[in-house]
Amino acid sequence: MARRFVLAQQAANFRITVNDFDLPPEAAPLGNKIEFVFPAAYAEGESPEGLSITDNGWGRETLTEGEEIEWQVKFTEKPIGEEELRGVAVYCGVKLAQAPFFFLLSGGLAGQHGQQYLTGRIKADYLDHLDADIITTERQRINWEGETAARLLEWGRQRLKQLLALWQTRRSESRVRLIEARLTNFSQRIARLKPSEAKIIKRALLRLAAIPAIDQLQFEELAGAMLTAWEGGRLRDIIEQVSRLETMTAEVLVSVLSEHQVLTALHVAEAVKLKLGVVDGLRRRIEAREIENAVRDYIAANPWLISPQWETFRVERRIGNLVQDALLESGINDDVDWKGRVDLTLSSGAQLLILEFMRPGLTVDRSHINRFQQYIDILRVRVEANTALGLRDITGLLVADKLHWRPEDQGALQRMARDGMHCEEWRVLLDKADAQWRDFLFVLAQRAPDDDRIKALTATEGQKK
Repeated sequence: MARRFVLAQQAANFRITVNDFDLPPEAAPLGNKIEFVFPAAYAEGESPEGLSITDNGWGRETLTEGEEIEWQVKFTEKPIGEEELRGVAVYCGVKLAQAPFFFLLSGGLAGQHGQQYLTGRIKADYLDHLDADIITTERQRINWEGETAARLLEWGRQRLKQLLALWQTRRSESRVRLIEARLTNFSQRIARLKPSEAKIIKRALLRLAAIPAIDQLQFEELAGAMLTAWEGGRLRDIIEQVSRLETMTAEVLVSVLSEHQVLTALHVAEAVKLKLGVVDGLRRRIEAREIENAVRDYIAANPWLISPQWETFRVERRIGNLVQDALLESGINDDVDWKGRVDLTLSSGAQLLILEFMRPGLTVDRSHINRFQQYIDILRVRVEANTALGLRDITGLLVADKLHWRPEDQGALQRMARDGMHCEEWRVLLDKADAQWRDFLFVLAQRAPDDDRIKALTATEGQKK
């Protein structure tokens, strides 16, 4: 509404309201601060020849054949989300004649990205007084093929090219001032660098500030990340290259981010390889039938060792008394075969996972299975009764050896699985964990397939079965 009637409501005795509220005096996007207003933002020597500025801040110019127009173009601080508000609208009198557009300009413009920030208006009253009607019936588009309209079109193209280039310069200068001011926040960190290093990183940050496609928040995050990377000894070659450039393009920035992605993948791959080593060590202890206290505590603190899907699970400490009551009631604590087991309760969100690791080498019988099932049933009742805990999905996992040795127990195992009580042999559990982490390592390698560091790290591990 404001776009269509922004000039009409300024006419004498003409007022537009919506639910008793007047339309805003401007049609600029709400909540998006105006950064530059032309022609007022012209610096000395930048104004087009013949330009004068009216009392209300509009520019007044005369086209080649004497047609007089007035105009005003604004650039917002953030990209304009409403596509219909981007571009320059043309008015004849108080009526809209041309919906916002960019004078049919194509690519290859200096500051072309600035089109996402641009909104403007032109008053071209003379178009309504031509012999031929060049404005479409719906007052949305001008026929630009006519000679008279073509002069305005050419003027708009030239003016927009100049304004977009100036916007790019202004935005860069503004960001340089901001980064210079912001560097004071980094002064202590920069002061710890060698003078030659401080000079390099500062120049690189200034190059980053000149990229128009990055908004202010993104710039702050990237600038901080770049300084942190330098302090950590990463990306130095690329940052030095950036500092030597006269200007920095978005393409160079992409290369920086790509290298950062490689280093992130490398870091994660190193962590995954370490986890694989710990899984192998745990496997050796299980095969030797050793589960000392240190291993139990490590599994509790790092459940991802058994499966990546438990990465987000943590030890649930709120139900310690409920667990002890359920163990006593089920008789597990009194059964000699359950001595030396590892029991864990883990939670993530509303999910509670009960883990029982029986001693390696013990042959599981129907009594063990029944006690485990009884234990989970009792604990479910007690936990679900305490609704404030928010634990609604309660499952159990029994890890033991020789589950397949007693065919007569297979039916019970299948029924338990359908009720969220699963059983798994030690060897199968560890093989599955090993395979999942190796698959994860393979995926990481695909993120940087040409990087020699990733290749060297994953070459041997990725081939193991």
